[in-house]
Amino acid sequence: MKRKVLLYADAGDIPEIGTGHLHRCLMLARRLAETGSEVRFLTSSRLVAERAAASGYPCRTLPRGPRPSDVAAAVRKDRPDMVVWDRLDTTPALRRAVKSAVTLLMTLDHQNGGAPAADVVVNAMVPR
Repeated sequence: MKRKVLLYADAGDIPEIGTGHLHRCLMLARRLAETGSEVRFLTSSRLVAERAAASGYPCRTLPRGPRPSDVAAAVRKDRPDMVVWDRLDTTPALRRAVKSAVTLLMTLDHQNGGAPAADVVVNAMVPR
């Protein structure tokens, strides 16, 4: 049975967000798919949805600024084994909602207190 991984990223068409999160998630998606995982994307960014689809990954798009309950419902619908959450500005309530819908939550470059809700935190933004 394939491991199901859901990647969440926003990019480009959301103010103050470039495309680094998108490219990092696409690299992860390629490697996960190469090792046998079923990979999907979740986003509230049109650019991420377009690039994910162009790369061959299914993508569900949420409205911009989704409510925690909407994100949790979308995660539950996909039934992933793991969510990789790559977005800086996420509230603790949103991260808790995601965690309530999945067994394993990995966050990348977290801010705003989301780390306690995650099982794994990869943070290149360590203060000096």
